[in-house]
Amino acid sequence: MEKIMIVDDTVISRGVLRAGLEADFACEEAENGRVAVEKLQQADFACVLLDLMMPEMDGFAVLEFMREHGYSPRIPVIILTGITDDATRRRCLEAGAVDFLEKPYRMEAIHAAVRRVISR
Repeated sequence: MEKIMIVDDTVISRGVLRAGLEADFACEEAENGRVAVEKLQQADFACVLLDLMMPEMDGFAVLEFMREHGYSPRIPVIILTGITDDATRRRCLEAGAVDFLEKPYRMEAIHAAVRRVISR
């Protein structure tokens, strides 16, 4: 079973994502970017689902860390966010994210995106 990491500061969001994905993927959770970076250094993940706006270390900083330390493009990142402007979308994709999905979550779209990036 492929291992994915769900990075979001909201407990409910992480729970919804886990519930929708755990039948097909081993799900690890991180409550902020700092914890996500620590987990990246300790385990191998097939994909990261990443929120942008979080305390301590935001999603942009996680993308930067992943690029600087060679995690991308080896570990694909799907951005899940409530920020919907084109400039943010472009910034994320230029920083190494492979997809950008907007909240509210549509589990079918998230599941399909994870399957797609893992199968690459």
